[in-house]
Order: sequence, then structure tokens, then C-alpha cells
Amino acid sequence: MISTQLAANWWVRLTTAQGVVKNTSRLYRKSPLKGLNRGNCVKLTGALLVAVLVLSGCATQSNSTYKQKSMPERIDAWNNVAREYIRLQQYEDAKRPLKQALDIDPKAANSLMLMAYVFQRQGESVIADDYYRQALKSSPSDASVNNNYGIFLLTEQRYSEACQYLAKAANTPLYDQRTSALENLASCYAYAGDIDEAEQTYHQVLRLNPNSPNALIELGAIEYERQQYGQSYQYFEQFSTLVRLRQTEHSAKSLYLGILLARENSDPAKAATYALLLKNMYPDSVEYQRYKESR
Repeated sequence: MISTQLAANWWVRLTTAQGVVKNTSRLYRKSPLKGLNRGNCVKLTGALLVAVLVLSGCATQSNSTYKQKSMPERIDAWNNVAREYIRLQQYEDAKRPLKQALDIDPKAANSLMLMAYVFQRQGESVIADDYYRQALKSSPSDASVNNNYGIFLLTEQRYSEACQYLAKAANTPLYDQRTSALENLASCYAYAGDIDEAEQTYHQVLRLNPNSPNALIELGAIEYERQQYGQSYQYFEQFSTLVRLRQTEHSAKSLYLGILLARENSDPAKAATYALLLKNMYPDSVEYQRYKESR
């Protein structure tokens, strides 16, 4: 579950929610990679309010307030408006504030990265790639830019390149989304067919966050593939505890793993319970199709 906040942090969560890539064994699959009102002024607060007022032509005194802001503050204001349009999937509208931000500073890395994402969502991969590269040229050591470009490359199935950029983000010790970056890197290794590196990286995730649902299920799947059913069950039970505590929810993959482990433990009742949940929650999933084929 390539697993949104202001600036870089918001972007990581958004991308993660929509573009997580999982591993490549039979348990692994690609995870499922919605307005500002137009016309009247929108009631918002802070920098976002100022930018929206200027954009919509409703500004009076706000114009002078806006002009008093520093250049980074003005860029952030435009970026925040763009983020709201992106959240609403109004991608053409998102380009206007991003153009304003880039008029202020053509090398603004976050603005370039957001523009890349807009074109990515519109299926313009070549243009998106160009904007990502501009963002990297402007800020080559920015962990967020490296992480998000790596995710883009992952969705383009350019695994070797993707892992390089994701590794750069994941190896930035003070990056506040480092755990997510490590999970993305592990997914990249798995897609590239390097399960050993994926496993080591997921263990690194657990050292940073022992209750990472994604890492627990992925490691459980890896151990199951190795027929290490006891170890796989331990990871699955730790994940299930998080579900019982309502700290996470079952995914199609976790339910399918539960079915397989219940079968190994000769527990048809538990297997049937997980199968019913899988049918009700994820009827169109690859895992449910596999379950039906395996009955």
C-alpha cells in the first residue's frame, strides 16, 4: 500500500494512497493505485484563503496582504490552492495556481513536483517525467521529490530507476516520511524480483515502526511463500491484533493470507470466515478470484 499535510508530507500520503505497489509472488499484486467552488469566494483560512481570494478575483485588502508575504509564503499559498484542486480531481484547475507559483520561482521544487503529479494523473507520463526531473534538478537531495519520482517510475514499471530514487529518499535519516519511503522501496525491490532485499527493507520498516501493517503482511506473505508457516502466522497474528484494536483494516491480501494460513492449520471455520469477509469486502479483487479458483 504505497502509503497526504502540507507541502511534501501531504504529497507523500496522497501518492501512497493511490499508487502503492506490492510484491510479485502469487500473493503479491498491484494495490488499487474525488470542490473548490467556482465563482463566489470560498471560506477558508490562512495562506490558502489569501491565495483563493486572489485567484477568484474576490480580493480587496487581501491583495495587499498577499503582496506583503515573502516569496516562499506566496509560493506555498498557490501550492495549497493547487492541492485542494488535486484533492477534488480538478486537475486542469490545479495547473493555474501552479503556474502562478512557478511564475514567482520557476525552480520551486514542490510546485514542479505537484505539476508533475497533475500530468501524471492525466496520463501525460512524458510531461510528468519532465516536471519530476526539473524538480530533482532544482532540489536533488530533497527526500520527498526523490520518493515521489520513485513512485512515479514504479507505476511506469521502470523498477531499476525507481529503486535508486526510493533508496535515496529512504536513506535520508531525518526525512519525516522515511517509514513510508522504506515501504515504497521494499515494494520496488519486490517488483524487481529481489525478494531478499525486499525482506531486509521490510525488517528495517519494523525497526522504525514495529506495528507497520503493510510490513507485517508483506513479511507474512514472504514467509508463506517459503513454507515457513509458523513465522508467517506470527506476522499475521500481529497484524490481526492491530485489526482488533481498530488501528488498521483487513486488505484483500491480508484476508487471502488468512485463508491460506487457516488451511495450513486445518481450521476450515476460520478459513470460511476470512473467505466471507473477502467476498463481502473485496468481491472484485484478484485475491477473491484466486480464492474461488482454489476451492
